Amino acid sequence: MLLLALAFAATSTNAINSASPSAQVTSTQPPTEVYVEQLTTVFSQQSQVWSLEFNTPSELGLDIVFVPEGYALNEMNKFRDAVENYYRVLVSIEPFSRYRNVINIWRIDTTIDFGARRDPTMPRLLIVNSSKVILFVKSLMPNLDLDFSPPDDQIIVLVNTQEYGGSGGAVAVSYTGAFGAQVMIHEFGHTFGGLGDEYVVYDSDYPAGLDIPYPNIDWDGSKWRDIPGTGAYLGAWYRNLVRPTYDSCIMRRVDYLGFCPVCIRALEARLKHYSPPITLRVSTGIAGINVKIGSSSYMADYKGDVSVILGRGNYTIALEDIHQVSEHVRYSFMRWEDGLTSPNRTVHLASDTTIKAFYQLQYALQIKSTHKVPTTFFGAGWYNAGSTAKVAVEPIVIDGDIKYVFNGWQGDIVSNLPSVSIVMDNYKIITANWRRQFYVTIKSPHGSSQGSGWHDEGSTAKISIEPLVVTEGQTRYVFERWTGDYSGASAAFTLLVDAPKVIVALWRTQYYLTINSDYGTAIGSGWYDSGSTAKFSVKQESVPMEGLWGVLGARYVFEGWSGDFTEGEPKTIVPTGRLEAVIFMDRPHTITAKWRADYTVMYLSISAIISSIGAITFLSSRWLLRRDGGSILNKGET
Repeated sequence: MLLLALAFAATSTNAINSASPSAQVTSTQPPTEVYVEQLTTVFSQQSQVWSLEFNTPSELGLDIVFVPEGYALNEMNKFRDAVENYYRVLVSIEPFSRYRNVINIWRIDTTIDFGARRDPTMPRLLIVNSSKVILFVKSLMPNLDLDFSPPDDQIIVLVNTQEYGGSGGAVAVSYTGAFGAQVMIHEFGHTFGGLGDEYVVYDSDYPAGLDIPYPNIDWDGSKWRDIPGTGAYLGAWYRNLVRPTYDSCIMRRVDYLGFCPVCIRALEARLKHYSPPITLRVSTGIAGINVKIGSSSYMADYKGDVSVILGRGNYTIALEDIHQVSEHVRYSFMRWEDGLTSPNRTVHLASDTTIKAFYQLQYALQIKSTHKVPTTFFGAGWYNAGSTAKVAVEPIVIDGDIKYVFNGWQGDIVSNLPSVSIVMDNYKIITANWRRQFYVTIKSPHGSSQGSGWHDEGSTAKISIEPLVVTEGQTRYVFERWTGDYSGASAAFTLLVDAPKVIVALWRTQYYLTINSDYGTAIGSGWYDSGSTAKFSVKQESVPMEGLWGVLGARYVFEGWSGDFTEGEPKTIVPTGRLEAVIFMDRPHTITAKWRADYTVMYLSISAIISSIGAITFLSSRWLLRRDGGSILNKGET
């Protein structure tokens, strides 16, 4: 086991923050960044050790330590970012991705100078003082296995330079420029896997009869003849040696991110030394499902299986509770083979183990609608394959002045019933058809209207009103026209119902004017619009009385008008002539002509008659006297 420790100077009083050994041995949780501050006696300089990924006890696993070279204190974040990026690339490719759970990743932050330099004969050969690096790391992490006899722990030095270069040997060295991660992996292939360069380093022939020390370089390819997909391509290390693939290995070109099958076999042979090769197989039966083991995630193969190589110990397994295959198809976790019902569990590995999970295939039932109806569609959702879904909807939905009348299902089921059952042998999509109706509202304070109510969208409604004149005593209402969603004067019409409609009947109010006159002829009685001015009159200024008095000249003479207004109310009668006047029609009115009796002519006539009678009597008396007197005289004379 790797124990983080520090060799202290005799006079040092600094405290050490370190996880306990027992905690490190039993930890199988996802890696957390563990800070350990230490002062080395060898270099008398403060350094920091960080655990970036801790997957297995160190005595069983491969510990990889990243060390900086050429970084100032204020550049340490730059180094940390590079390490985070580079190590994730490394553990993402084969065979390291399959063996990730036996790999621990560490980072040491320091500004110590490890003497980075370039070989004058080969400038791309970037090297450091390996002995100094190893001594420094061992002073901080004394339990690392760095004795150069596999299985070894490994050190990778990242140099703060953009100029291309690297080297592999006792430690792997890489620059941190554009291809820094790939160069680091290439050099790690030399240092950890004992791999050779698959390009021509020396433009000469390798001496015949000598052994070739690299597993990926051969005279004729017989080393890897048993590996499918390989060949013998001339030009590797020396010009007369062969490599396994033409161009498909990072040991040949750093812009190819991955190892060839021969290199993978060689690296895997080294990785198998770090723990007993225990295989954990998780079987789900679902291709492509995500399986998380410890802190690493894996995608199931076409059979739905994930197989990983782990060390002895306890491991957490987390499956997807729901695995979405498509928008309409998914799998829902049911249980493990041993009866556990949570998709998350812990297993103890002591030997090769297979654990099986069971999932339920489910199909989606999707309900669509031809209209955006404000109602709930019952039954939409996920169903186990082969089960029966029950679908229902309200047959009539009223939303204010819009009504939706259910008109049947279409799609994966055809029915006119609002409630149906569907066998979920696949995903289903059904659509509810609706007949939309709009309410036509007719507003009228008078008469009786026809045509209000619900009408199908696009239909024609027949609208009418009657009677056209409504009389209530001395007030009446005369239909005038329509307004609102229809304008027109016709009492009956047809209306296209393409939306809710509100139609208002407008009526003209009229009041009756009554003109009363005891004598003569009154003109002006009748119906008048509210707010209008009515004109009325009498024909004669005077009218003879009936009988003898009238013969003698007695008459009725027009004297004015009286109305039905109350005391204190402004008089609404306005004379416009001797015999006529007008009135404002704000209500029904009754107007009476006022007459007075005039006997003047009659009196004069009677006086004249009397005078005439007196004169006649007087004259008659004179005539008689005269006649009688003459006779007497005559008698006397005789």
